[in-house]
Amino acid sequence: MLSAKARAASARARSGESADGAPAEDGGPARRTLRAALGVTAASTVVPGSGHLILRRRRTGGLILAVFLIGVAALLLFGLTARRTTLLETALSTTMLTAAAVVALLAALGWIATIARTYALARPRSMPTAQKVVGTFCAALLCMAVAVPFGFAADLANSQRSLLNDVFGGNGGGTSVAEAIAKPRLNVLLLGSDAGPDRTGTRTDTMMVASIDTRSGRTTLFGLPRNIQRAEFPRTPRWGRGSRTGSTTRRTRSRATTCSTRCTPTRRRTRRWRRPGPRPRPG
Repeated sequence: MLSAKARAASARARSGESADGAPAEDGGPARRTLRAALGVTAASTVVPGSGHLILRRRRTGGLILAVFLIGVAALLLFGLTARRTTLLETALSTTMLTAAAVVALLAALGWIATIARTYALARPRSMPTAQKVVGTFCAALLCMAVAVPFGFAADLANSQRSLLNDVFGGNGGGTSVAEAIAKPRLNVLLLGSDAGPDRTGTRTDTMMVASIDTRSGRTTLFGLPRNIQRAEFPRTPRWGRGSRTGSTTRRTRSRATTCSTRCTPTRRRTRRWRRPGPRPRPG
């Protein structure tokens, strides 16, 4: 027959506790209730690794927490110390955007695995079916709370990468991203159309020119009127330089200026009404 101490030790071993009442290194928590398990899982959702530390998994929890803190510190250090030009180049680099999307997906998978493992360690070993369903559902919601923002960030980075490849892909007269960033100023023509399934053809409804300073990121927008289809422009960009059109336009402008200067006072005079008849001859 076993003594009272041996029976107590075997009972603690079955419940996962050590001799001093703390959970064993390979066992679960001292309080094996669903509420406590969900609380530990929620702590791991907020700060990865904290749930393992609560469960006395010091090595695993410390490693996960250290990786998390190092990643956050690296992002803060880069955002606070990098120049605007470096941040802009990073945001407009297709390689960095691809790497950001991959890192976001890997971080999401690692965080979700940490949450699932924390719940698996903290949950009671024997639960009714209803509690199992509730616990699994709550753990899945916590995993979704982490997966949604990381998935959105990865999708946003991928969309930005696709946009840069389409606009600055270098095909069909485009400019590559590296060449565009190297310029001090970048001009982009933005066209908006009113095409639709119930309309025939495509009409340019909005035309704007975005002039971007690649160093500071400041952008100036110029709005162009949409009814300039038959606007007349000179054949040469400069007036009167070896062009008949330029010299003719110069003469026209000079005549208009002279006429406006000389004729404006005459037009402003008021004439008196005279009865029609023969003019008097000078004596």
